[in-house]
Amino acid sequence: MSVTVRIPAGWTRTEGGSSALFTSGFDSVAVDTLSTPQAPTTASARTFDVPELQTTSNGFVLGQIATAARPAGTAVLVTYEALSPLATSSQPVVEAVERYQFWRGTHEAILTLSSPAGTANAGAWRTITDSLRWLS
Repeated sequence: MSVTVRIPAGWTRTEGGSSALFTSGFDSVAVDTLSTPQAPTTASARTFDVPELQTTSNGFVLGQIATAARPAGTAVLVTYEALSPLATSSQPVVEAVERYQFWRGTHEAILTLSSPAGTANAGAWRTITDSLRWLS
């Protein structure tokens, strides 16, 4: 099963396997799909996902773990800050990250949205996460 998501026009798209990355400057949206037998929960995010993010995201600082209702279903939301892997200068850029885990049947879709910390992006991120649709 795959998903579709509306991304702003003009963003660069990179694909690999079951993943797609969209970027514009320091803003990015990663879309990953995978098969998994169980729906993610806030407990599984804390137990499994956060430790993985701590080892794969430089400068990881956990924000919150919650649920978020969206048209495609209720998602587990992990917010955190990390240093941007897209840094183009010697100054590291601290990014605010929102990671949504959606689940349907035996399929998970993970949307990871990031932009420089302090950027007013709540409306844009809500539009993107609201646009996720499951394709059968």
